[in-house]
Amino acid sequence: MTQPPTEGTGDAGRRGRDPYRLGRRASASLVAVFLLIALAALSTMVGLPYVVLKPGPIQNTLGQLDGKDLYTITGAPTYPTT
Repeated sequence: MTQPPTEGTGDAGRRGRDPYRLGRRASASLVAVFLLIALAALSTMVGLPYVVLKPGPIQNTLGQLDGKDLYTITGAPTYPTT
């Protein structure tokens, strides 16, 4: 003979668990979000060396030499440097 479920025990399978403990999916999600925020913060601190503004030898690779551009790009939209 089976007993009918009692009122208010919809969580009968989790009777011995702490109600404030996170499950595996929630824990993994929190770790993933934390790592994403950490990588985003780290990426703002790392500079890309396209044009480096620091002391060193002077080489104007964005300008002209003897009236000719050092680099010419064909097949893509380009914009003049300032």
